[in-house]
Amino acid sequence: GCDAKKGADILLNEFNVSLAMVTRGANGCYLKNKNAFVSVKTIKVSPIDTTGAGDIFGGSAISCILKLQKNPSELNETELLYIANFANTAAALSTERFGGIPSIISKEKVLSQMKANNFNIIKI
Repeated sequence: GCDAKKGADILLNEFNVSLAMVTRGANGCYLKNKNAFVSVKTIKVSPIDTTGAGDIFGGSAISCILKLQKNPSELNETELLYIANFANTAAALSTERFGGIPSIISKEKVLSQMKANNFNIIKI
């Protein structure tokens, strides 16, 4: 019963999480920690099946966080923006395929789509 920003604040302040990641389907996502917050819109896709999109978002975000080798609470705005765009792009592209596992997109394809959309790409 609240918006993404309020939900993230509740997770951070009342439940003491390190990083709140709120997915909003076709409306993108919102990431916030104690240092920064970002809100990104989704890319335009022609969805045919959303099975697995949430899992792909989460797995893609966690993969980025692990590669950065930082505590999620210490990520800065640039890093959060990269994570949000990467995970959101991977999830959005996955909806253009059928199924959960078969819809997983390669890192190269995600990065290519991010470049096409002029998203900031950091080396991790």
